[in-house]
Order: sequence, then structure tokens, then C-alpha cells
Amino acid sequence: MFIYYSSMEHISENDWNILKLLAEDPSITTTQIAHILGVSRQAVSKRIKRLKEKGFLRKYVYLDILSMITLTKRFKIYIKEDSLELIKEVFKYLSSSWRIVAFWTLNRNTIEGIVLIDNTETFKRMLIDEFPFISRVEVEAIRIWKLLGGAVKEADWDIMYKIAKNEATKIFKSKSVKAVLYKIDLEDNVISLLVIRDNRLTRYGEIRINRTVKNTCLTLTYTTYSLLKEKIRRKFGRMSLKGYKLLRARDVRDARRIKRFLRLVSHL
Repeated sequence: MFIYYSSMEHISENDWNILKLLAEDPSITTTQIAHILGVSRQAVSKRIKRLKEKGFLRKYVYLDILSMITLTKRFKIYIKEDSLELIKEVFKYLSSSWRIVAFWTLNRNTIEGIVLIDNTETFKRMLIDEFPFISRVEVEAIRIWKLLGGAVKEADWDIMYKIAKNEATKIFKSKSVKAVLYKIDLEDNVISLLVIRDNRLTRYGEIRINRTVKNTCLTLTYTTYSLLKEKIRRKFGRMSLKGYKLLRARDVRDARRIKRFLRLVSHL
């Protein structure tokens, strides 16, 4: 279910941050939100209750269209045989995911649609594993040049790097942050920041947040050294880390540690 709000001026900054966290991961717990925002779990629960009462939050889903532009992908699912029953079975599955924006049939053995994802391989593997009768899944990026009557502007590298530095400065106000890595994609107008935190936060897993800053999509991934070590053991995990560079480190020790890690990733 998608909820789109045209006016958000009546909520506080903390309320807005809660909405953004829930938009990225509707299954995120109040404890995780409290830790990210630096407030108590009880405070988060009260804010979520108030947001529900005011109608700003329904079923933990909020859709910020602009922040999702670069995640938009078109997919095609090919069924091994012509079967309306098999098509309906896949339809039921697709309907349960809030990331599926729309889908339709081209014929009795092909489904096409729009999905909001960044990892296409995971999406394809998930469908093929779930449905043995799917022969293959194709996914391609969509470049949106106009949305709701306005052009989607592209930023140059210097502007995007400045945005990344400003965000890193804000992030480092938290003492648990050890380093921030960045990756800039000019073609898709995306800044990816990898925020490495204290290993004590490993139990919360990776948390990802997408938002828009000056018409540029900003993706924040909160992780730890331990989680990164686990990721580089997997092929898709290593691929997702390619291209990152060190933006800022807490101290010399952390800077050296990150540089060693980046060298390891580049040679795998």
C-alpha cells in the first residue's frame, strides 16, 4: 500500500526522520529507530502512535516519489508454459510487495511491471527460487526525465561531492560512527554513503535509508566492520562494495583499516 502526502509541514524533524526510516524498511523495529535517532524506544513508540492518529502514517509505508526515482526498474517474468493459473499465482505474490509499483500481462506466459529496487540480482534470484515454473527474469533500469510536470534535474560531480561531505559532517555527530565511504553515480544522479559504525551495533543488521537532497537521490547504508567482513565473503556482497572511496574517518586507525578493506575488495 502506498501513502503519498502532499503536505508535511505540521510534523517535527524527528517525526519526519521516523517516516523516512519506515519508508525504507517497513519491518524496522522501534528499538532500531531509537538507536539511529538517539532517542528512547518509548519516545519512538509515542511518535508513531501520534503519526497514525494524525493520518500521516498507515501500515508503516510512506512513499517519497522523488527519492525512489533511481530505484525504478522495469521487469519481465517469463513463464515456461502458457498458463493463466500460473500467471495468477505470480500475481498474488507480486501484490504482497510494496516495492512492486505496477504489473501487467503481455500474453499468457509473460508478466511485465515496475519495481523499486537497487539489487536486481537478488530480485531475480528470489522470483526464480520461489517459482520453479519461471524460466527467466529480465530487469532493466528506467531513466525518468520528467515527473509530475517537472524535469528531473541532474547534478554535476562537484555538487554531489559537496552534498556527500555535508551529510558526512552531520553523520559524524554520532560517536558510534567510525567512517563514511562514498560512491557517486553521475548517470543515475545517485550518491551512496556507507556509514560504518561500532561493532556493538552489529546485532541491528544493515539499515538503508533513501531520501532526496537537492534533486539528488541519497542512499545511506548503516553497517559495521563485522557486517562488511561477512559481505565480502559473498559474490554479490563484494560487487555491491565496488567503487566506494573513503570520505571521512574517525581517526588514523579507522582510516588505515578502511583503506586496507578497500584494497581487499578491489582485488577480489
